[in-house]
Amino acid sequence: MVLDGQGSRPVLYEVLIDENTGEILAEKEIVPETYWTAEERAFRERYGDQILALTARQERVPVDNLKIAAGILEYYALTGQIVWRGKIQDTAKGDIYEITVDAHGRPVNIEALETAEDTARRSRYGKMEPPLYYYLQTRPPEEAIRVLLWIGGVDYEWVSEELARRYPQVNAHRFSSGQPVDEYGRPIPIERELFDRIRQDYNELLDQAHLKAAESVVAFLEAKGYSANVVRAFPGVEVELPAKVVLELNRAPLENLVAIYSGGGRGVIPELDSVSGTIRVSAAWNNGYTGQGVRIGITDVGIVNPNVTHRALRGKVVAANSNDPTDRHAALVAGVMIGDHPDFPQYRGIAYGSDELVSTGGGLGTDSINFLVDRDAFVINASISTTSTRVMQWEDRMFDYLVRLRDPTIAVAAGAGGGNVKSPGKAYNVITVGAFDDHNDPLWHNDEM
Repeated sequence: MVLDGQGSRPVLYEVLIDENTGEILAEKEIVPETYWTAEERAFRERYGDQILALTARQERVPVDNLKIAAGILEYYALTGQIVWRGKIQDTAKGDIYEITVDAHGRPVNIEALETAEDTARRSRYGKMEPPLYYYLQTRPPEEAIRVLLWIGGVDYEWVSEELARRYPQVNAHRFSSGQPVDEYGRPIPIERELFDRIRQDYNELLDQAHLKAAESVVAFLEAKGYSANVVRAFPGVEVELPAKVVLELNRAPLENLVAIYSGGGRGVIPELDSVSGTIRVSAAWNNGYTGQGVRIGITDVGIVNPNVTHRALRGKVVAANSNDPTDRHAALVAGVMIGDHPDFPQYRGIAYGSDELVSTGGGLGTDSINFLVDRDAFVINASISTTSTRVMQWEDRMFDYLVRLRDPTIAVAAGAGGGNVKSPGKAYNVITVGAFDDHNDPLWHNDEM
């Protein structure tokens, strides 16, 4: 349990650390979730009418039409504020209104509160997440700590302007994730060959922009005698530093250093590797969507070797980031994705028409992600996970960035154990898939999540 500087109150974290490796295994809220659920229920009973009346005044609707649809109590530890955030439904019109009140049912400016909390957090922790900050306080100054540094200040405008200079014939207003768009943000139709050339140039220019943004941070590290690995796929820097240097880096006036995360080569756990006709995939197949012509990426604990001999996968794997033997879990997942055995069509994969699988082992390591991005996988599957916490990790942030800037569709397993969605399944822009038991039939009524 972690207390504040005076040891008088919790700051919301309980940290589980591997005593041998120092890896942060889990962190969670100090106050049990069941306690907060009971408190929220009591709060709603006491202030519910007051909240509805406040919403009616703010939205200028009859209070009799309103009901509380959902609510949660949140504790802003560093500013010492407890607020209730809820969604109020207008039963007449179907509209949903959001409202935030303090511990006495009075309205709160949530943006101002979050700004104050963020200011207090940065004042205390700098650019680190609290678990890493407190972990470093316990380590010898010279102990080596591996960190991933998230870099800001990427010049996306330069990327778009350079593409416009290279491809004036497209007459694009700008280029969004490599896609030419008009002044209203609508994609401009172009031939596939031209699109592929633009996308290749876009990815190379974005790589250059990432490297440029990281220069000041890399220079700081090199001046102290440390070499760093600059990631191309997303704006990150991996480096191993003494604990005291990590703390020094945290306070350094480096504008482009946005955040410091633990690790960068965190171990992964195999997750969801089964599927069923329950998802009604035949509807997509019947409309011609089989995955044909789509390059699909898979990142897993191991690879599917391009020389795999199983007839469901043979000839479908175009690249892998190692020459290791085919991993069982990776092969199972690949079979679900693109498997197409000529003798057993009833067991074909969801995108059985794809003959372009790019396979990476090493989980979510930056080398694996670079490999997928370099080969421009349009769909990426990650049936693996790292930590089971309620806190966003660098892996979540990375996948969000890839979807927004590189434009693949990413599917992630929610995790097969624990009470929380595991990382990177907490990323906002990925499709996080929960496991279910379909009892080996296509009926829905007996399925269990």
